[in-house]
Amino acid sequence: MKKGFTIIEILIVIAVIGILAGLALPRFRGMQDEANIAKSNRELKTVQAALESYAMHNSGNYPANLSVLAASTTVPRIISSVPSDPFAAAGTDYGYSLSSNGEYYVLWSAGVNGGGTASVSDDGAATVSNSPYITNARTISVSSGGSSGGTSTGDSGGDDSGGTVTPPSSGCG
Repeated sequence: MKKGFTIIEILIVIAVIGILAGLALPRFRGMQDEANIAKSNRELKTVQAALESYAMHNSGNYPANLSVLAASTTVPRIISSVPSDPFAAAGTDYGYSLSSNGEYYVLWSAGVNGGGTASVSDDGAATVSNSPYITNARTISVSSGGSSGGTSTGDSGGDDSGGTVTPPSSGCG
């Protein structure tokens, strides 16, 4: 009598391994998205702290772009480099929009689906779509558009659930 496995036994083992892998991979992808959401929330809070610090030391004026925050001449220098958005193409910074009067800003991530956008007007109304965000705007209109990537990012953060939120005032805005 020969010892060993038959071809059928080997095929059954391979099929079972394939089924288990098929069940585990989607869950792993969901865990990666959750980790990136948490990462973007932390980084957005860090950049917000740098924005507010910059404004406190510059007569209440926010920078025109995020790269100013990491410049060697910025005092105090809270961040040494602007973090990259984990949901955007490699090396892409978080989105930042400053109202034309310079009083309000919105800072956002591209979000899980990669299509996050935001803007802020001179009257302090921010519009955010499909992304985690932080802002000092007076009112926030959030539309999810089917995104599953938004989560709260602090006192003025968004959860991608739709509707209008009135955040508490924050910092220099």
